[in-house]
Amino acid sequence: MELQKEASFTFSLVASVTITITPSNVTAFIGDDVTLECGTGRQKPGELVIWKKISGTNERIASINNKSTNNYKFYIRNTYNLVIRDVTVMDDGLYQCDAETNTATAHVSVSVPMERLTLTSDITSVSPSDSDVNLTCRSWHSHPPADLRWFKGQRELHDITTVTSKIYNSDGFGDCESSITVRMLSGERDIPFRCVADLPAKAAIKEVFLFPRVTVSGGLGTKNSKYRVPLWIMSLSLIYLLLES
Repeated sequence: MELQKEASFTFSLVASVTITITPSNVTAFIGDDVTLECGTGRQKPGELVIWKKISGTNERIASINNKSTNNYKFYIRNTYNLVIRDVTVMDDGLYQCDAETNTATAHVSVSVPMERLTLTSDITSVSPSDSDVNLTCRSWHSHPPADLRWFKGQRELHDITTVTSKIYNSDGFGDCESSITVRMLSGERDIPFRCVADLPAKAAIKEVFLFPRVTVSGGLGTKNSKYRVPLWIMSLSLIYLLLES
């Protein structure tokens, strides 16, 4: 009787290209260059690594392997890190690295400074004694709307109640308004209140100062006059545009 031998076969599957280093979300200031990492391994001839920008259902190809589709805006550094040059709000969004069946994504957020920052008071005159005053800080047209912080001198006012509202436009720009009620102390007339505006890419992008002054003088040349000189508030705007690091 003849015994049949079973044939044994071993299949060796060669793995396709894989993503070994995934990109991270990046927050950048307008004009910066941004790098999104996408490290790969085991890439075989003919396999593609593609960077694209995703906008809803639309896709814009930025690079295929080491070739950029727009040398002015994109280039590939090493294998395969996408560099986005001189970012603007048009570069804000989701980016995806495709390595055959493997994908990795990261979001780029671009900050644009506000057009102006103002700090105002709701009154024009107070008595020389301690008085409550409402202060309002407004940031106009930044991307995204700024976060506002309050200081008295060098001390940040964490323990004070603030009323804050933001307006978002469809293009990602917007405004922010923050109001506080503070006690104007006659003995601290030389200590300024400060409003500081922050953006995701850079803190303290702009600051505004307000110095209260209370002056009392006798009216009509008499020492004990009922007339008072109004409180005058000198508002100095000091703008800090941080240099690119």
